[in-house]
Amino acid sequence: MKPELKNSFRSWLKDKHLQNIKNSGKFRYVREVVFSSSEEYDMDRFIALALSQGGLQSVIKAGIKEIEPYLERFIIRIKSILGNDKIMADFCYRMRIGVK
Repeated sequence: MKPELKNSFRSWLKDKHLQNIKNSGKFRYVREVVFSSSEEYDMDRFIALALSQGGLQSVIKAGIKEIEPYLERFIIRIKSILGNDKIMADFCYRMRIGVK
């Protein structure tokens, strides 16, 4: 990974997000809510979802060409597995809520 890309990230441990919000002292009420969703995916939607993920998007946008053969193989493999079929996928979403 290019040093300028690697050094552009600031990250925190995900399992500490809620505690960090509480510890900030900016909110009088803090909770985490988990939502779940079942959705239908065809191969194009599934590939788009995979390619939209944050870390991968950063690499793609930075123009790091070394990733391209891996992305091509991934896309070919997903197309061979799903073809014209559709699958159901279950996702969980976490929302941290802070009330001032």
